[in-house]
Amino acid sequence: FKISEDASWITCSKNDDSVKITASSSTIIEERCADVTIYLPKYEISKNIKVTQRAFNPSLEIDAVKLEFDSNGGYKYINITANATFGISEDADWITCSKNGNSVKITVSASTIVEERRADVIISLPNYNDNTKVITVIQKAFEPQLIVEDISALNFNYRGEEKTIAVTSNFNYEVDGATNWLTIEKTS
Repeated sequence: FKISEDASWITCSKNDDSVKITASSSTIIEERCADVTIYLPKYEISKNIKVTQRAFNPSLEIDAVKLEFDSNGGYKYINITANATFGISEDADWITCSKNGNSVKITVSASTIVEERRADVIISLPNYNDNTKVITVIQKAFEPQLIVEDISALNFNYRGEEKTIAVTSNFNYEVDGATNWLTIEKTS
């Protein structure tokens, strides 16, 4: 006997008394059908077999829908469970994403903005429009700090002298107030 199939996603092989029919994996979201014919050409006898493969059901799951960062930024990982290739997109220049196997590394840059900021990272199955997950990224507001040594007044002697005041800050500060008899410079 001989075998013929009418679809490229089916392969058939025969032994003396059996036929092995193999269907390749499918990423098509509709059921597909094909025919396999087993026949004896010499006697014009044939038997058709209808082969049906169920539709592919794309799935996408993420382990978090919200990530929070302090103003210093940093990174966090999100685990992805998908049965198709997933894509990533972000809509903010202060967020970068990189794919690492079945996870996504979401990196947030440090902020000097005194308001909370939010943006979305979208995980999707590009070939399947209905499968999209949104991760809301929230970064807390920057809280500027300027701590100046507790001095209410500086008194200099008539010969002139140099004094240092301790300043602690979490941002780049400026110093002003120089006159023709007073110089002020920022030290490290």
